[in-house]
Amino acid sequence: MDMQFLWDKIDKLVDLADENKEKVLTAAAIIFAGGKCVEKISRNYSRSKRVKEDRFHREREIYDRTTGMYIQLRRPMTSSEQYEYSVRLRKGEQPIYILRDLGLLKENSKRTWR
Repeated sequence: MDMQFLWDKIDKLVDLADENKEKVLTAAAIIFAGGKCVEKISRNYSRSKRVKEDRFHREREIYDRTTGMYIQLRRPMTSSEQYEYSVRLRKGEQPIYILRDLGLLKENSKRTWR
């Protein structure tokens, strides 16, 4: 492609924009507003997805420091179970045994906690 051809096209585009300033400004405003709207929607969607994931992991997993692993729960703990868990944890019991006694361990086909 010839450089002169490219410069001619750019000149035509500048002349067209110069003749239709109001239309160009209106189109630019619409494009800008549309872009901001799409950005807001996508940010809101990704944030809500991240919040749901975080909540699921907070409710369904407990970190065991002795093994360095997350323990999967069958269901979220109730407030009384959380209280009993924290009391027994402070007494020195291991989390895996506390959760087994409470019946909260998720059954895993690879290993069992018995």
